[in-house]
Amino acid sequence: MEYVIVTHTDIDGVAGAALYVYKAGISPSRVLFAEPYNLVDVLKNAGIVEEKLVIIDLGVNPPTLSGLIDELKTITSRGAFVEWYDHHVWSDEWTALMRGLGVRLYVDTSTCSTGVVAKHSPRLTKVDEVFLAELASGVCGADLWKFDHWLSPWLLRLIPRRGGDSWRIHVLNTLSKGVLWSDEFTRYVSSRAEWELKAYSEFINSVRLVESCNLKIAYIREPRVNSSLAASIVLGRRGADIAVIIGSDGKLSFRSEGFDVRMLAAKLGGGGHVYASGAKIQVPITVRLKSFFNKEALMDYVHRVVSTTLCSEK
Repeated sequence: MEYVIVTHTDIDGVAGAALYVYKAGISPSRVLFAEPYNLVDVLKNAGIVEEKLVIIDLGVNPPTLSGLIDELKTITSRGAFVEWYDHHVWSDEWTALMRGLGVRLYVDTSTCSTGVVAKHSPRLTKVDEVFLAELASGVCGADLWKFDHWLSPWLLRLIPRRGGDSWRIHVLNTLSKGVLWSDEFTRYVSSRAEWELKAYSEFINSVRLVESCNLKIAYIREPRVNSSLAASIVLGRRGADIAVIIGSDGKLSFRSEGFDVRMLAAKLGGGGHVYASGAKIQVPITVRLKSFFNKEALMDYVHRVVSTTLCSEK
């Protein structure tokens, strides 16, 4: 059976796809990478003709729900099967809509998506149980920010935000062969260590800390390092309640250690987890133009949006 995988761009998405391939014993015809906010566009532009579509580590964002339903209807109307593996929070309505379309949906918020795939994806060939357990534990330790496995800090750095799809595919192909770690992976991560230290010193000085609605909010403008690592450092060093990582395209990532940022993300059309969520907002053309000359313009706009949304909930 020919199938295509659409998965998230981070290590959980890459490793989840790799485990699916490993357990199936058959390579997909294609692997496509997406974010929750552009999943509809990825599906629409993919021209999916394969017999099966597998979606991994991608949740539903309310603004894209209707478009997503339309695309899945088109795909399933051609007789294709759809399997979906995720660990983000789903509403009962979303679950019912997907299952009404015949989507084989597997959602488990107690683990990462790699863990969901390890538990529920079809096992069509002989597998190494130790490899399954170790990779799932290592990835979940990184993705869920537990770091309770020796590989977690390494895996987190193996798929950098700007690593490019060719490197993601290479890592996916390596893991899908049952290789938990390699010397090449060690060299890749180690080569970035010095660069990472310099990048941290750069962004920590550009963080803006603002008090709003009785909360300390730290704004970080598109750090070159891993967003979760950057947020963790800021939350600890600056005593912030919420860290907001700002992308130039309006993509926002929220992190906290005690505040429900998923509610904030949901108000802005996004979603995710209680302490790690994201959304994408529309940035006015005037703000985008100003940001070319004034780096603070985008941060000012994002602060107004976030502050207004937070204060409206008080």
